[in-house]
Amino acid sequence: MSGKKYSAVQLQRERQEKLKLRQHLDSLETEKVALYQQLDDTKNNMSDGLRATFSQEVNAAQQWLAKARSATDPYYDYGADSELSDLKIAYDRKRQVTATGRGHLKSLQLTLTQKADAMGQALAKQVADANQQLLQQQHVLQLWCGDNSMSAWQQTLAHANQLLATEHYGTLQKLLTQLQKELKEKGDWASAQEEKHQRRLYLLKALRQVAAELGFAELDTPTFENNDDRGSRILLSVDTYNQGHIDFYLTLEGLASFSEMGQERCPVEFGTLSQQLEEQFGVQTCFNSVEGSPEQALRQKGEKELPDDSSLMAEA
Repeated sequence: MSGKKYSAVQLQRERQEKLKLRQHLDSLETEKVALYQQLDDTKNNMSDGLRATFSQEVNAAQQWLAKARSATDPYYDYGADSELSDLKIAYDRKRQVTATGRGHLKSLQLTLTQKADAMGQALAKQVADANQQLLQQQHVLQLWCGDNSMSAWQQTLAHANQLLATEHYGTLQKLLTQLQKELKEKGDWASAQEEKHQRRLYLLKALRQVAAELGFAELDTPTFENNDDRGSRILLSVDTYNQGHIDFYLTLEGLASFSEMGQERCPVEFGTLSQQLEEQFGVQTCFNSVEGSPEQALRQKGEKELPDDSSLMAEA
């Protein structure tokens, strides 16, 4: 008789294998439905900020859900009389689909527990560091960058705290990187400017005291050329009585002057001024006439104590 033939033992073994495969398929189907529910719950429990921060993991899980739910599953078409080979194919397919969904669920759960917590803690520290960075440099930043810049940085920090609270970690990370870089650059620049300004004030006090000792009278209180700009020149005007007026212009880089005295008297008067500045205050100067205007290049070699009269400090 032609065709396939089975012995009683072989038939029993195949039936057992089919039964076992259907049991596995039932188990995988139950797990797959549970994965649908857990993935939906996990995504729904994530804040908008975390969904945006970990969009790659969320999108991958969402794509798996959409694909798994829309796929035609031939599992339910298989009965007790189905071929063993068909059941094996169905089992392998469902096993792979379920294993992929299992991986997406684990990834989201790790994201919510380990990744999100670690990133949140790191960014909370970075926000605190940025706040300290602003506070530590607030004095010089206020002086050299102004109220508008300070207000803008404070508003940025307030926004950073909002992003931290709502778990928008990706956006927050970019904002903090830019803010801390800007604060570092502006802080270094402002500190350097203030150091130059303090040296200039030291020179101004020295210049005023020496001028007074030489018998020169100040025509007015030293003032900024532009009161709204701390970096603008400071003007000191004195009357020498017998040689006319001298205007001193103190910049952040040095000192310039304009004098009404004759060219023959300039070396004498400015020579005496330079000698007194160096002997009393360690300020070394060398005045040179440029196009009829006496000017100097300023060099400081070891500052001495500031002039005693605190009233001689320019208002700044």
